Amino acid sequence: MRSSPTFATAIVATSFLAWPAAADISPADVWADWQRLIESTDVTLEVGGETASANALILTDVSISRDFPEDGGSFATTVPEVVFEDRGDGTVEIKMSAEYPIAVIGKDAVTDEDFAFNIITRQPGMVTIASRDGATTRYDYVGPEVQVSVAQFTIDGEPLDFDINMTLAGLKGAYSILEGTPRLYESNFLVETLTMSGRGTDPEDPAAAFDFSASVADVGSQTSGTIVGMLGFSDLSSMVAEGFTTEWNITHGAAEYTIAGADQSGRFNLKTNAEAGIFDGSITPDGLTYGGGNTGVSVAVSGSDIPFPQLTFSMAESEGRLTMPIAPGEETSDVGLLMRLVDLEISEAVWSMFDPAGQLPRDPATVVLDLAGQARWLVDVFDPEFAESMSPGDIPGEFESLTLNALQLTVGGAELTGEGAFDIDNAPGGPFAPAPTPSGAINLQLTGGNALLDTLVNMGMLPQEQAMGARMMLGLFARPGEGPDTLVSTIEVGKDGSVSANGQRLR
Repeated sequence: MRSSPTFATAIVATSFLAWPAAADISPADVWADWQRLIESTDVTLEVGGETASANALILTDVSISRDFPEDGGSFATTVPEVVFEDRGDGTVEIKMSAEYPIAVIGKDAVTDEDFAFNIITRQPGMVTIASRDGATTRYDYVGPEVQVSVAQFTIDGEPLDFDINMTLAGLKGAYSILEGTPRLYESNFLVETLTMSGRGTDPEDPAAAFDFSASVADVGSQTSGTIVGMLGFSDLSSMVAEGFTTEWNITHGAAEYTIAGADQSGRFNLKTNAEAGIFDGSITPDGLTYGGGNTGVSVAVSGSDIPFPQLTFSMAESEGRLTMPIAPGEETSDVGLLMRLVDLEISEAVWSMFDPAGQLPRDPATVVLDLAGQARWLVDVFDPEFAESMSPGDIPGEFESLTLNALQLTVGGAELTGEGAFDIDNAPGGPFAPAPTPSGAINLQLTGGNALLDTLVNMGMLPQEQAMGARMMLGLFARPGEGPDTLVSTIEVGKDGSVSANGQRLR
């Protein structure tokens, strides 16, 4: 199902009820600042009752809601009680009802089906302390456990057998805001254990069902940035233009994820483990960058369609990262793409399927691709109308330079490595028209390639004539390097459209 930016904004606004935003030191001013923040997100705020005493402010039936005409949906929640209490030491203690519901309805943009579900939040024992130091308001919160459940899911009014539960145990953190224009914020939190579980069945096929569970230890987060009013913003580029920025870093310890599914054709099971992981990124006027990775990854898969009891593989490291500009413009910005799969090992059962004699080396495989460059968007790709405005053949952006920082492919005893850089001329009418004109060079080295070809021929996986054709191609583009079974190649592209390999012109 699709979720609009304004819909997501309202959900974020609700989260501030549990973990408040900026406030002054008195209970009344804390509440006044909450109102200003919530109203800036264009939601409706209503309070059933308000009682003030010498040292406390008690609110009852605090409701916020938002209609989304463009999506045909809505969002509503009511917190039975919120208490702001002056602690007598210059701080304010904030407590909320231990449980409150969030009702969500909407329409699936693809199927046009109406959907609805409830989110139940339980946070017994959660306490937040507001304090102030100059222009900075800080909130420290701690709670033994926070539970979130998604249930009562319906599609076109028909109940769906589906639910999700998440628990955060041992939660503590802090959130601070420096007043100004725009407002600066910092936050951090630690969770001892995050667990999640879910189950469901296909309404059209009762035999098709799934169960999943996840457990993550030592989840930590650090976030900072600038806050701007979200009212009227419909895309990321307009928010950044108004001053929104954020940087985040999320880490975790040991993690485990399992899923089991079944249908009329059989069963399927997947189990994934990781020793540790990270997810970080930033959104600034310079662009968007995000990525993450894990260490000590292992995966086990079994099922009716798998021809052996269990498929397993592991990796020492896995990482992915993307960098790109946000707004269109004449100036170029950094772009990048990184993919790393280090020391990938698969189970002997898989090897035995195509290499029962063990002719291929069982050495771990590694795949590394690291690209960087300068590029610009020609259109606003974050505009909600972007997809509708593009026609077949339209190009949303263009590169000005592209650098291959690293290329590594290690498998079967062979290894291919490379690096290089190209400048790119986007002027029309070039020698590669309608494509732009690159100029630069790439250096490649292959070791163990001929030995791998010989092994594949001996195994019967590669016909001799195809191996001979591959060697002829290598001879055309490469020359012997230092060391046995080593080939090197320098591929150069000129501004005039010429292409040469090791100084020999090919085009």
